[in-house]
Amino acid sequence: MKKALFVVIVLLILAGCGSKQSTVVPNGGPAETQENGDADETPKISLNDAIMIAMDSECTEEGILGADASYNSYTDTWWIDLELEKEGCNPACVVDANTEEAEINWRCTGLIPE
Repeated sequence: MKKALFVVIVLLILAGCGSKQSTVVPNGGPAETQENGDADETPKISLNDAIMIAMDSECTEEGILGADASYNSYTDTWWIDLELEKEGCNPACVVDANTEEAEINWRCTGLIPE
C-alpha cells in the first residue's frame, strides 16, 4: 500500500512539472523559453522589452547578446545568453522585470582549467 501511494505521489509531482516551450523571435533574435503553466509564470515584460533594456546596459558594452533567452518566473528575470569570452565562465545578461535593469551574470564554475 505504501509503495502504491509513493508511486501516485511521484506521478502527481511529475505531471505538475510542465514542459518547456520555445518560440523563435523574428529577425534572428533570441529564442524565448518559458515553462507552460499558471498565469503567474507570464513574464512581466516581453522578451523584446528585455532585449531593449539589455541593449542599453553594460551587457552590450562587454559582449554581444546571444541567440537563447529564458524567463525565470521565480525571480522575474530574463536570462539572455551573452557572447563574451572569460575562461571558466558562461555569461548571461540578466534583465530584472521589476526594476527594468540589466547586469552581467558570469556563471563561472570556479574551476581553473590546466
